[in-house]
Amino acid sequence: MNSKPLPRNATLDGVQILRFAAALAVVIHHAIEECLPLFGAAAPPVWLTLLGAAGVDVFFAISGFIMVHTGWAQFGAPGAGGRFLLRRALRVYPLYWLVTGAILLLHASGLAFRSIDANGWNLAASFSLLPLGNPVLGVAWTLVFEIYFYCVFALWIGLGNRRAAMAGIGISLLTVFAIARAIGGAAGVAPWSVLASPMPLEFAFGMAVALLWRVAPAAEPGVSAPDAPAAGMFTGRPARSWLLLPALAALALAAAMLPADGTAGLLPGARVWGWGLPAALALWAGLAIAPRRRPLGRALVALGDASYALYLSHPFVMIAAAVAVKRAGSGAGRPALAWAAVAVLAAASVALGWVVHRAVERRLARWLKPRATGLPPAPRASGRPA
Repeated sequence: MNSKPLPRNATLDGVQILRFAAALAVVIHHAIEECLPLFGAAAPPVWLTLLGAAGVDVFFAISGFIMVHTGWAQFGAPGAGGRFLLRRALRVYPLYWLVTGAILLLHASGLAFRSIDANGWNLAASFSLLPLGNPVLGVAWTLVFEIYFYCVFALWIGLGNRRAAMAGIGISLLTVFAIARAIGGAAGVAPWSVLASPMPLEFAFGMAVALLWRVAPAAEPGVSAPDAPAAGMFTGRPARSWLLLPALAALALAAAMLPADGTAGLLPGARVWGWGLPAALALWAGLAIAPRRRPLGRALVALGDASYALYLSHPFVMIAAAVAVKRAGSGAGRPALAWAAVAVLAAASVALGWVVHRAVERRLARWLKPRATGLPPAPRASGRPA
C-alpha cells in the first residue's frame, strides 16, 4: 500500500470549507426551526427545514476520513490506540465541557435553558459523552456517536495492515448494530439510541473515501497552489469537484422523499443511505477543490477551523432567538421578516463561533496539549478535525 507522506501543502482546504458548510447548514436548520412562528401560514416546506440537518451526516463522513488521514502513520505502532484516544479526548472534551458548564450555570440561575433535565444520568452523559442519558447540550448527541466511533477505531489502529484494520472497524460497527437490533431495546433510550442506530456506518463511508484517496494514483488531493491558473474562486480537478452538485441534489432529494422524524432529520434507516452516501460523495468532491489565495477563499478555510466552536456555541444564539420570537408572537404572512431573522441568527452564530474559536478554543489547545501529552500537535489536515 502506498504510505508515502503527503506533500506539505496538502492541507485539504476543500474539506475544510465543507466542514464549515456542514456546520452552517446545521445552524440554518435550527434557525429556521426557531423562526417557524414568524413564518406562520407561510412556513417553508418541511424538506427545506429538514435539509440542514444533513450537515451532521457530512460531519460523520468527514470524521471517518480525518481519523484515517491523521492516523495513517500510526497504524501498527505500539500504544497507538491509547495515544489516539488521548488526542481525541483533548480535541473534543475541553471546549465541550466549558460550553456544558455555561449551560448548567444558566440553567441553575434560571436565566436560560430552563427546560433541560439535569438529572444524574443526563449529567453523567453530558460530561462523559457516553450513551447514559440525554446531554444537556442538545447537539452533543452527535458527539456521543463520535466517541463511540473513536473507541472502535482505537481497538483496530494497532493493526499494521491498514486495509484489514479499516475492514475490522467497519465490520465491528455493523456487527454491534446487528446484535443491538436483534437484542432489542426501547427506541430512543440509551444505549440503544447509539448501538442500534445505523448512523455510525457513515463514519465507515468516510474511511472508505480516505482509503481510496490514499491509494488511488489519480486521486491525489487538491492542494493550495498560489501559482496555478484559476477559473473563478476555486482551482482543482474539475471532473471530481463538479460531483459536489449531484451530491447536494441527492441530499435535497432525500429530504423531500424519504421518511423523516419531524424536522429533526431523516429516520435513521433512511438517513444512512439517503444522506450518508451523498455526504461521502460530497467529501470526495471536496478533496478535489482548492481555494484560490483570495480573501474569500482564505476566510472560508479559516471558518472551517472554527466549525467545532460554531457547532457547540450556536445553541446560545438559538436560545436567545427563542425568547425574541416568543415575544414577537405569531407572524403569519411575514415570511420576509422570518427569513431576515434566519439570516441574522446564522450571521450571529458564525460571529460567536469565530470569537469562541479564537479567544478560547485555540488558546486552550495550545496550553493543554503539550502539558497533557508531551507531544507536538497532530499534523494539520482539514483544519482541526471534529
